[in-house]
Amino acid sequence: MDSDTLYHYCSVDTFDSILKKKEIWLSNTRFMNDLQEGRYIHELIRQGVKDDDEFVNFATNYKRIYGEAYVACFSENGDLLSLWERYANACRGFAIGFDKALLEELLAQITSDEPDEHDSSEGINLIKINYSKDVADLYGKLKKSYPSMFKKVPKHSLTMESFRNEDFGKTLWIYKHPFFDQELEHRIIYLPDKFKESNRDILGNKVSRLTCDGICDHFPLRFSTVENIVVRVVIGPLNKAGKSVIEGYLKNIGSSIAEVTYSDGCGVIK
Repeated sequence: MDSDTLYHYCSVDTFDSILKKKEIWLSNTRFMNDLQEGRYIHELIRQGVKDDDEFVNFATNYKRIYGEAYVACFSENGDLLSLWERYANACRGFAIGFDKALLEELLAQITSDEPDEHDSSEGINLIKINYSKDVADLYGKLKKSYPSMFKKVPKHSLTMESFRNEDFGKTLWIYKHPFFDQELEHRIIYLPDKFKESNRDILGNKVSRLTCDGICDHFPLRFSTVENIVVRVVIGPLNKAGKSVIEGYLKNIGSSIAEVTYSDGCGVIK
């Protein structure tokens, strides 16, 4: 799999918005599509912890900071049926291929430092998802890296800011159930209130929008400062737009995307 390119699956309307505005949304984790998002790690800890008080403390702390992160999701696979069905309007949308190195360069413009998935001083990172089932190993690593998550912390002092040095807020969102391992997912994960206003030309202010599930918050991540960051467009299996039509559309909006291709599922499924 070509991990130098990361694909964001989306509907036609979202595709149009991303390419015209040159921005992608980092959405609140409370509104993720997967039911176990952020909860999988909770279940693993429940299985691994031996001390009841320790788990009660973990569960309490987890509940207080759950939903404090914002993410955008990508895949190494630009043509996976399950992703077309779930995230691209039932195969009628697109997959936008982003250059991974340039995504990291974009994040470096925000942090003024090279993003590092192991550097807890960063507030925004591009991180590869872990599909581990090793309960004991995960519990040991978490206990060592984030000890205060297993302690009783006064409510008034338990905020996402208090966990920045440990970075547990990101860890909730980098573990997924192995059932999804074929997705080969990477995520941009952002913990708010980390950066100065001078960075808002790239990472915009929080925006709220009304959805069928309620009010969903997101931060726009603008990529206009990095040229050629979008390198490929894949047309979904049930998308009726022709390649020449999409190439004309891209030319009209001033996009210099290198390649437009069809999904291998075009003409195969209906």
